Amino acid sequence: FQSLYTTIDAIIVGKFAGKDAFAAIESVMSFQRLPVSFFIGLSSGATIIISQYFGAKEKDDVSKASHTAMLFAIVGGLILSILSCLLSPYFIGLIKVPQKIFHEAYIYTFICFSGMVFSMIYNIGSGILRALGNSKTPFYILIIGGITNVLANYFFIVILKKGVLGVAIATTLSQTLTALIVLTYLFKNKTIINFKTSELKIDFSLLKQ
Repeated sequence: FQSLYTTIDAIIVGKFAGKDAFAAIESVMSFQRLPVSFFIGLSSGATIIISQYFGAKEKDDVSKASHTAMLFAIVGGLILSILSCLLSPYFIGLIKVPQKIFHEAYIYTFICFSGMVFSMIYNIGSGILRALGNSKTPFYILIIGGITNVLANYFFIVILKKGVLGVAIATTLSQTLTALIVLTYLFKNKTIINFKTSELKIDFSLLKQ
């Protein structure tokens, strides 16, 4: 479903925004998937550590690891978003995107990367839920994000005729929605963790694991 974000972007753009817009997105699609793979790897790591403590019934360590992972997702995601936005022109040049579509490829990459923090929050949040034995909720949230992405793409591209800009906005909105839902679920539902803003601290020994 996360890979479907960029795939749907390409399909709708190719059909309604023209070949240059499609080429701009297609040219950076593999580049765009790199951070997604990175986030999925991080969330898997967090899931393993948290699930080990959960299985051992070490409630305090479950809470510490979960709060550490979430704060790292927020802070690390913001730093990664900023760095990616600043370095995206360099990387787009490195993969030799043709000058004709460079500007549109840059717009798409910049806006999508600016929302990477939300993707990271969702992935870490879903990892925490899976570690506690709840694999359905993250999946349902991801489906909601996917449907939102399709509808937003249609609205921005077909109705408003925003092309590549519309695709990037739709993707970022969808990722923001999934992040907000998973955060709301973690903070509002009473689990073994009992998420609190005041407990968001980084335990560096857990972060290293």
